[in-house]
Parts: sequence; structure tokens; C-alpha cells
Amino acid sequence: MLNQLHSQLLIKNNVIESEDKKSALTLIEISLLMKLLIEAYQNLRNTPIDSLPVEIALIEFYNKVAEKLKVG
Repeated sequence: MLNQLHSQLLIKNNVIESEDKKSALTLIEISLLMKLLIEAYQNLRNTPIDSLPVEIALIEFYNKVAEKLKVG
């Protein structure tokens, strides 16, 4: 997932070109999601449920995006 987000980050910044892999996420959303997933990866060794840090990261991301949509 991080590799795909990294590719989208490069595409959005015009570092690489791709016609068929454009993301609906903004640069800010891609950066936020990458940050949250990296933090989740670091927390994997400290949790009894392997998927929990990633699930929490995704919930945080979607809540922040939803808040932004309500305000904006």
C-alpha cells in the first residue's frame, strides 16, 4: 500500500507520468495517509492484534477527510 501511495505522490508532483494510475486523493491526503501508515507499521510490534494499528490508521484518515469535507 505504501508503494502505491508513493507512486501516487510522485505522479501528483509530476516526477513521473502515468495515464491510468491517477488517484482521487489530493497531495495532502496522500501525505497524511502515508504518515499514518508509517506510524501504524512502527506500532505493529507493540500490539497483540496484528491488523489493529493499520485499521486505526485508516479510521483516523477517513475521519480527518470526512471532517475536511464537512468544513470545506
